[in-house]
Amino acid sequence: NPAYGSEWSSLNIAQLRYDDAARRWRLFSSGSDDRWHPYELAPPAPDVAPLLVAIEEDRTGIFWG
Repeated sequence: NPAYGSEWSSLNIAQLRYDDAARRWRLFSSGSDDRWHPYELAPPAPDVAPLLVAIEEDRTGIFWG
C-alpha cells in the first residue's frame, strides 16, 4: 500500500514442511500461541498443489479468518 511507504509486513498464514523420510509435504497453520500446528483436514501429499488448494479454500477459516 503506497500510503504506508516501503515498509514490509508479514503474517503467519500457513507453513509447508517437507518430510524427507515420508517424501511428503505437510501443511501447518499458525496458532494463537505463536506455534505451528498440523492442519489435519489436508493430509500429507507428495506435491504441494493440494495443500495450496486447502489454504485457498480455507474450509475452517483458520488461514484467512
